[in-house]
Amino acid sequence: MAKLIRSKRKGIIAALVAVCLVAVFMIAAIAVDGGRILDARRQAKAVTDSAARGAAVEMLDMISGDNTSATISSIRATALRLASDCGFTNDGTNSIVTVNIPPATGAYAGQNGFVEVIIVYKLDRGFSALMGSDSLNAWARSVAGGTYVPSKASILVLDPKAGDALKLSGKGSSLTVDGDIAVNSTQKGGGGLKLDPSTSLTADNIWLASSMEKTDYKKVQGSIHGQLRTQVPPTPDPYQGLPIP
Repeated sequence: MAKLIRSKRKGIIAALVAVCLVAVFMIAAIAVDGGRILDARRQAKAVTDSAARGAAVEMLDMISGDNTSATISSIRATALRLASDCGFTNDGTNSIVTVNIPPATGAYAGQNGFVEVIIVYKLDRGFSALMGSDSLNAWARSVAGGTYVPSKASILVLDPKAGDALKLSGKGSSLTVDGDIAVNSTQKGGGGLKLDPSTSLTADNIWLASSMEKTDYKKVQGSIHGQLRTQVPPTPDPYQGLPIP
């Protein structure tokens, strides 16, 4: 009578499965929690942009004199309020919001007129709780300027109500400047700038305080040699504060 002989197994499959499960959980942790961090960072970045921009607008109003009650403290409070309205309350548990005026880091560090907003968004761990107990941090930073930046303007047309404030007429007429041109006229349709056909206007930048429709842009496009920018804040009069001679 034949005997059934059973060989002993070493259990190597069970060990391999255990090792592979650890790797699977680690990959799942990176995929799930990593995706949550990226989503949280996108949210935080949108809020830092909004908070920095809102604070910069108030700072510009303070510098220009349009808001005499604004202070650095109130500007900082505005940034914190805007962040809080979006769910980042700076409670130290779920989020930390830092407002630096002037910025403490980056290209604008120490420069007056700029606002830096930093948000650290704390997330509870999901699958990655197997690898640690501390929170996951999503970080975002934005800087906005609320000041007048010096320019190399060669021509400055100040009148905000002038029609055709800067006008070139006559065949072959041209104007070339080594710098920028700023036109403060807010007349609709690019009314501050009028260039007849066959004229030429050359500058590094041409800044218009007014808007310009596509049809109006096509009329002057062939005459402009330089970067045209519309709806730019009017340039302040550099001589406004000087005494009359």
